[in-house]
Amino acid sequence: MPTYTDAVGHADDAADALRNLATAVGRFDAPDDVYPILGELCRGLASIEQTLHQLGSLHDSDKPSTDKAVTDRGGRLGQHLQADRTGRAASYRVAWELHRAAEMTHQITAVVERAHELQAGVTYDVHPILSAYRTPAGEPPTPNLSL
Repeated sequence: MPTYTDAVGHADDAADALRNLATAVGRFDAPDDVYPILGELCRGLASIEQTLHQLGSLHDSDKPSTDKAVTDRGGRLGQHLQADRTGRAASYRVAWELHRAAEMTHQITAVVERAHELQAGVTYDVHPILSAYRTPAGEPPTPNLSL
């Protein structure tokens, strides 16, 4: 039964799965598998987009967790006015970048979805053309054979 409480563990698993996919696709020669792979990539990209928006929302909300934002200069929100402005500004910049990344991912997803749609109309003949032509003895014809 899957658990949905270990975000860091799931992020690690996702990174491993993507690394394994990249390795496997680099070594495979089954063009008929491109269509289902593209479909799964579309689903994964949509989840990445959602995750990026959710992470961005953590930073641009007024939740108590954002009140604890600190900068690399050690200023903790709520200690004094300058630290409050610096920490919140940093938090909003992080939110901006995460939402921006999510929108870019949305655009990438649309392009991959289009490739997936186009791939649906592509078929591959994985057998060499010469295999369709056999001599009466059942041997493939000899190349450069004149009549």
